[in-house]
Amino acid sequence: MSKYLFILPNFKIGGAERIVQLLISKLDHTKNEYDLFFLSDIGEKKNWENFKYYVLGKYQIFGFFSLFKNHSKYETTFTTHFYINYFISFLKITKRIEVKNIIFRESTPFFSRYNFIKKNIIKIFHTIFYIYADRIIFQSELMRDEFNLNIKSCKNSNKIVVYNPLFKNKIDNLINYSNDLIYSIPSNKYWVSLGRYIPEKGFDLLIRSYAKYYNQNFLPLYIFGNGPESNRLQFLISKFNLEDKIFLINYTTNPYIFIKNANGCILPSRIEGFPNILNEMIYLNENVLSTICVPEISNLDFISICLPNDIDSLGNSLLNLIDSKVITNEKNLNRIDYLDKLDSDVYFLKVLY
Repeated sequence: MSKYLFILPNFKIGGAERIVQLLISKLDHTKNEYDLFFLSDIGEKKNWENFKYYVLGKYQIFGFFSLFKNHSKYETTFTTHFYINYFISFLKITKRIEVKNIIFRESTPFFSRYNFIKKNIIKIFHTIFYIYADRIIFQSELMRDEFNLNIKSCKNSNKIVVYNPLFKNKIDNLINYSNDLIYSIPSNKYWVSLGRYIPEKGFDLLIRSYAKYYNQNFLPLYIFGNGPESNRLQFLISKFNLEDKIFLINYTTNPYIFIKNANGCILPSRIEGFPNILNEMIYLNENVLSTICVPEISNLDFISICLPNDIDSLGNSLLNLIDSKVITNEKNLNRIDYLDKLDSDVYFLKVLY
């Protein structure tokens, strides 16, 4: 029987946290044990009510001190936030932890996403601490190739690309639950986009493209999310007099009914590791438009694509999104084959074994 260690910064739910939930859920069906630590108590604990966990502090800094204080043994550690990855290596260096397999999951393409100063700081710390990883998981070939180009110290690490899994069972269960936010969408026909309100997600580009190419056939656009760009996005909507056309809707943990019923789903990101929400859109809706924010997206012939960070490319694609498309049988078979490759059981075996 093996024991696994998972560490997360807080209770907030994102793509990385969903991955951890998946892995722990799979472990629960084995004879293996796990420890799940949260460094702080920020966020909604109800998202984790089905899991056994420990909260190490009210603030992350106290959580780090708590981890360093004890000496522990594990078969495998799995961490997916870069600064926690650094800390796991630090614990190993200082012999505060004994572990056979250290697994790091990269959460974003750091070397194309961040500016010169932040990128080089991360490059230094990656070079120092990532050499202790036995396995490094990447969401796309782009992320792995950028890593290999910038980090030369991890020659002995097993660097593998594993596409993010699709949580089909969870989606199928949640889609049957009523959602009070449904009353926020009075339109029978609408477009939808979802994500955190940050520059990388490209919602400002989507609003500008919508405004520049707007015609009477454009559907109301609902953008679900929250984040630091909220006020700026609302300002853009007001600037272009689109208050009755584009609506910012607060984040929901169950957006699936909105995705399924939309006449078109839009992902306008500038850059991503690989967007989990895109896979969910593909699973629930046949009329999907995405920027090529990851090179692999250009291979998906069953969705509409456009250039990233390009208002005109996105705007012209919105014009084509007006008519809900029924994809051909051949493309639908490609879609089904793609979704089958995102099986959560396959992900579990590739990552932890």
